[in-house]
Amino acid sequence: MSATASVTVAGVPGVEVAYCRKGSGEPLVLLHGIGHHRQAFDPVLDQLAEHHDVIALDFPGFGESPDVPLGVPDELDSLAYTVDALCKALDLDHPHVAGNSLGGLVSLRLGQLGLVRSVTALSPAGFWSPRENRWAIGLLTNLRRVARRTPEATVQRLSRTPAGRRVLTGTIYHRPALRAPEAV
Repeated sequence: MSATASVTVAGVPGVEVAYCRKGSGEPLVLLHGIGHHRQAFDPVLDQLAEHHDVIALDFPGFGESPDVPLGVPDELDSLAYTVDALCKALDLDHPHVAGNSLGGLVSLRLGQLGLVRSVTALSPAGFWSPRENRWAIGLLTNLRRVARRTPEATVQRLSRTPAGRRVLTGTIYHRPALRAPEAV
């Protein structure tokens, strides 16, 4: 089931988080990587839902979740506290979390803060040198800038060809030409 919750983060109300929830059992929150959305977990969602109450969310600014309101700091802890606030809104007490890339980093932070029962981090972000960090932030900042300025019609046209999919997603996905146009 797809839904949206409004939570307060860093004293700022109105942080909207889109999520889907499926299954029953111990709660398991799934956290996607940067540039992605909750549907990244669709291939395993049904299997996980056989044993868990699974909540897959879109971080603010990703998927169906709008950007965070002004006043919420742009930092790791804001993402961790957003996940915690959503869990509280859904009456989840110390869920298990699993995350990939950015989601893995947020999962680890949730574990450090003692807000979750267990952490599974798949290829977590954050293990880089200062030089690698500058490169990654620069790349992602430029990708976002270009994405926001590219007309939707251009994205649709490029996503229909393997070469176009390489142009659109080649810096963040392995074998981008094999991705479905809808996913791009």
